[in-house]
Amino acid sequence: MNQSLPNYDNLIVTICYFISRQCNPDWIIEESRIDFIDMTYIYSGEADYVINHKTYHVKAGDLLCIPQHSLRSATTNPHNPMMCYPVNFLLHDFEHNEVSLPFPIVSHIGILDSLIHFYQELNVAWLEKKPGYILHSRTLFTGILYRLLSLLYYRNDLTFIDPRIRKVISYIAQ
Repeated sequence: MNQSLPNYDNLIVTICYFISRQCNPDWIIEESRIDFIDMTYIYSGEADYVINHKTYHVKAGDLLCIPQHSLRSATTNPHNPMMCYPVNFLLHDFEHNEVSLPFPIVSHIGILDSLIHFYQELNVAWLEKKPGYILHSRTLFTGILYRLLSLLYYRNDLTFIDPRIRKVISYIAQ
């Protein structure tokens, strides 16, 4: 890893809210200031978000990352309602300092089956609320964050590497 990049190895994640959202045509979020990070992965449909007085149009395959303390509102496209996985969470380091993510507000990452799988597992854990579900949910979401950091920040997505090279990397690691 490049030594000039900040270290994201010491993160503490606290999930405040998670849902598998399927918007109805009149879905809205009223304008309010958020005290959490809102990270939403859109897997179908479209919506318009207004973040700190700037409008962002999001569509399937987009990752929306709204920084903590932002002013936010949203509406879905009534002819193509958004379906998404929003996670509202807090991010701190071991010294309890707030940490922000290095992502732009909107990134087009595409529809990634591996990422959707993580979100589906998170949805099951969050809804079932079995003993230990907070730990399980935090673990799954940390995996999502790692995947997104790999894609958008570290730029070392192994899914695009030739399978033979991945096999050699795996062999060396063992």
